[in-house]
Amino acid sequence: MKTKMILISVLITLQTASSQTFQQKIQGDVRQGVLTETQALYIQALRAFAPERVPELYRDLPGLPLKSGTGLLVRIRSRWNEFTPEQQAVLQSLFYRPDLPDSHVSPSGYFKIHYTTSGHHAVSPDDFDFSGVPDYVEEIANSFEYAYSVEIEQLGFNPPPDDFNEDGPEWDVYIKNIAHYGFTDYESVPGDPHRWITYITMDNDYTHTPTKGMNAARVTAAHEFFHMVQFGYYFRDEDIFLMEAASTWMEDVVYDYVNDYLFYLSNFFNNNNKSFDTFDGWREYGLCVWFHFLEKRVGTRDIVRQVWEQIVYYPAVEALDMALREMGHTFDEELALFYGWNYMTGSRADTARFYPEGHNYPLVKIDGSYTFRFDTLITGEVNPTAARYYQFDQENGNTITLIPTNLNRDDETSGALSSHRREPGG
Repeated sequence: MKTKMILISVLITLQTASSQTFQQKIQGDVRQGVLTETQALYIQALRAFAPERVPELYRDLPGLPLKSGTGLLVRIRSRWNEFTPEQQAVLQSLFYRPDLPDSHVSPSGYFKIHYTTSGHHAVSPDDFDFSGVPDYVEEIANSFEYAYSVEIEQLGFNPPPDDFNEDGPEWDVYIKNIAHYGFTDYESVPGDPHRWITYITMDNDYTHTPTKGMNAARVTAAHEFFHMVQFGYYFRDEDIFLMEAASTWMEDVVYDYVNDYLFYLSNFFNNNNKSFDTFDGWREYGLCVWFHFLEKRVGTRDIVRQVWEQIVYYPAVEALDMALREMGHTFDEELALFYGWNYMTGSRADTARFYPEGHNYPLVKIDGSYTFRFDTLITGEVNPTAARYYQFDQENGNTITLIPTNLNRDDETSGALSSHRREPGG
């Protein structure tokens, strides 16, 4: 059977679809008025940071662990004054550096890894090289060193700002028993309202993640260190969707053999009609394929660094457009083509022409299948910067795929955050 792909840009809108599993329940309850958005955010925060406190109704819902708690922290800060005093009391501890008794400085001196070998947050005490430092801690340190060598020395990103000697002159990494992969928290740089000091929290064993053990720790180091880098350029709340997408892409750049990001693509490929800048705690991780697309399209990973150089001056989508224009492209043109590439995955993949790992990606959800006739009518709408997919089977056995793409960026989208609050209640 032959397959043809047609790209058409149209200017129409539609309500976004929900995410999966835990997110489905939360978002469904918000739509039905059972929860306010702030209550829903609070439950999401509990699931990530204090799972023992999650209300029973939501506690045992299946779903992958949160890829990075960084975006969740941004959302919590942006709505801080909407939480009740009781909720604030629970969440307040998220914004303090952990207090752990032991530490190890990485071989280069760039990172200090804080840990304990006793209690709830203990790492394995195994020390097979008899160095006096648990092997797990040394491996964490090596993972950050390697992330630094790729992201700073090879790709040319600016190193993160110094942290003004918080827990020493190094960049700090704290190992705790957490319910997700890790997160990067941020503190203001004195005299600069848009650049941020950061520190990272990692899990103590990675037994609960789809990828287990040190491979999970390695991609988390690559992901969270890139957040450190991003916060050092310029930070706006509304850019967090692109920060998460790029950090998930960076996992595969630094540790190509791990491919943990594949676990987070299904939601993206099953929810086409969501705007490009949707930020819902899930879709932004699947958006990492945008950077795989750009890397292949323009022929260089430098495009990502150039985007962050533009983010200093422009919000995320405008920064993308400016970086692409310097290479002879535009965001609108590439967005329409991107949605076309997203059809060429799974059994339809062509890894030479499209995504190099596209054979491992899910098939995009088809919004409608029809027998082709010259008078076929489709009634539907597409969100700003989103797309839909319609297949038409012809009598000769060919299949034509129509991909209407809305290039309008003017309407508000579900990913927008407008607040620039930095400290709880500030």
